[in-house]
Amino acid sequence: MAAGESKRLRPLTEKIPKCLLPLNGDNFISFQIKILKKYNLKINIVIGHGADKVKSSINENVNFIYNPEYEKNNIVSLKYALTYLQNADSILIVNSDVIFHPRILDKILNCDYENAVCVDNVKKLGEEEMKVKIENGKVLLFRKNLSIEFSAGEYIGIAKFSGKGLKILREKVFEMVNEGKVNEWYEEAFNEITRDIDIIPVFTDGLPWTEVDTFEDYVYAKEIYKKEIT
Repeated sequence: MAAGESKRLRPLTEKIPKCLLPLNGDNFISFQIKILKKYNLKINIVIGHGADKVKSSINENVNFIYNPEYEKNNIVSLKYALTYLQNADSILIVNSDVIFHPRILDKILNCDYENAVCVDNVKKLGEEEMKVKIENGKVLLFRKNLSIEFSAGEYIGIAKFSGKGLKILREKVFEMVNEGKVNEWYEEAFNEITRDIDIIPVFTDGLPWTEVDTFEDYVYAKEIYKKEIT
């Protein structure tokens, strides 16, 4: 998921997309590709802002899905991805602005659950985080404005869906976009289907990661990449 404009990081992202920001000799997207390749996954990158630069920067065997509506929110990018992957029986969603310890990916790929999301159960929560509500071992709600008191952690931008869960997610995303709900986070589609399928949290348990939305996040991403991930 690498189509957005990342306006909060301007001027850094004025001429290049966030996924190409330098990361101690690497960049976000190449870092993710290196980890994903170890699992022999078919990699599809949803591109939009700076699409040609993303394409020219990657020499790996990946597929590009162009989202011409990248000014809208990421539920539209997910719709383009699910349209292209209409015959897939399972998918892994990874936001391109997330730097994470490889063991986090290992946890979700090797868990026994058909539908799962990575949740940080250690980090102190603030107003900006995509918080989750968990009951009886299942994620029931994804919201930034969820009360911290009732939040069990933060969704970190990595999820997997398969079988019936993927079918229901695809139908819901198409329905929402067709209804004009193009300014929603894709997590709103998750909210709509939690009564139909079980979405299970896979906890990071303190493994380092960060989502990069601000300059402070970017500094931290470079720190943990250098000290704890590489």
